[in-house]
Amino acid sequence: MGKSGINIVNYLLEKLPRSPNVGVITSDRRALLQSAAESQLLLLPEFEGRGSSENIESARIFIDESRENIKRFINSDTVILTAGMGGESSYTLPFLAQILNEMEVRPVGVVSTPFSFEGRIRHRRAGEGLKLSEESIPVLSIIRADEVLKLPQFEKCSLRSAYLVLDEWMSKTVLLFSDLLQEESK
Repeated sequence: MGKSGINIVNYLLEKLPRSPNVGVITSDRRALLQSAAESQLLLLPEFEGRGSSENIESARIFIDESRENIKRFINSDTVILTAGMGGESSYTLPFLAQILNEMEVRPVGVVSTPFSFEGRIRHRRAGEGLKLSEESIPVLSIIRADEVLKLPQFEKCSLRSAYLVLDEWMSKTVLLFSDLLQEESK
């Protein structure tokens, strides 16, 4: 959905040989330009990719107005949604999952919480978004950023490395779900 989701898609496409079929849905034109995915959907392009609002009600309206484009874009019986919670994706991701449920497409979620140093606002948004996500995503993997950094091999990594480590963990979780879903469909 946002920058974190784009990073994960790029990781899957560039570094892992068993990458699942991936597409990107985002409201952020700048993030979309960084995506290596061929299948891309910019939500509400008439807003010039300025992103959705960072409050619940505006995100609901934003996604609802993108409903028909989303329905045309999705061509699968299961979709793995991924986002770093705390920003705009905190609210747009669960509303996207609601549309998938209406389409009888199974949403699976892989999300991360913000690091503790990212501030109260991002943590509040993440908490609200997680609550909404738990209501609409039956399989939701939550990767707690601070817990990843407690592992001995990452205790003294730089800020940039911390985000890269988190993206890698999320990417591998997405790949695990993808493998499980492929086995299930056999």
